[in-house]
Parts: sequence; C-alpha cells; structure tokens
Amino acid sequence: MMLSRGAKLKPNMARLSETEVLGAKDRNQGFVVGVDGKQTKPNAIDWPGPPDEIAYVSTYVFSILPPGIVPVPDDEGYESPALPPTQQTTIPAPVVQVISSVSTSPVRTLPFPFLQPAVL
Repeated sequence: MMLSRGAKLKPNMARLSETEVLGAKDRNQGFVVGVDGKQTKPNAIDWPGPPDEIAYVSTYVFSILPPGIVPVPDDEGYESPALPPTQQTTIPAPVVQVISSVSTSPVRTLPFPFLQPAVL
C-alpha cells in the first residue's frame, strides 16, 4: 500500500521470544517468523487495516489501528457526536485491539479515547 508522494508504511515488528518475531508490513496481516526468516506459525493475524503500532505482552498482541478502519460492533451500541448512529459503519477514533497470540483472534477492541456505550 502506498501513501501520497511515494511514502511507504513503516514495517512493524514485535519480539515474541528469543527466536520469533511478529512482523506486519504494508498489509492487513501479521506473520510470526523465526531467526531463519521462515514462518513458524501456520495462522496469520488479520487486521481490518494496517496497524500503526504493534506490541507483544505475554500471550497478547496489542495493536493501534488508525481511525475509520475498524467496523462498529453490532452489540456495543457506540455513538459518536460526529455522525448519527445510523450512518456509523466504522469507529471514528483510533482503536486499541488486543489479539490472542494463541488463537490469532481479537479478544478486545477499545476505541481511544474511550467511547461510552449508548444508553438504551
């Protein structure tokens, strides 16, 4: 993916162990590779868009995703003052997404600054 004026997205890397790193570059996927440069885990981590930053703590991958790429969850009822609730399809703020490194699926998605759930 290219940005304007030929700039490329920076590669993101997070150290998982002495022999493995998680790498994400230019795409919406992260791959775990070993010291030999070969993929060591069969499943990739999928993001809705390229993460701005990634970090690893214990068995979780924390990623910062830019505004407007993470879909609004159906069951959360988030509202933003910028758009009527019926027109919101993505979260209009940066998002912290916590992903299990074991299952490679999202565990928690948190808009930042934290949005309040809508009152029913």
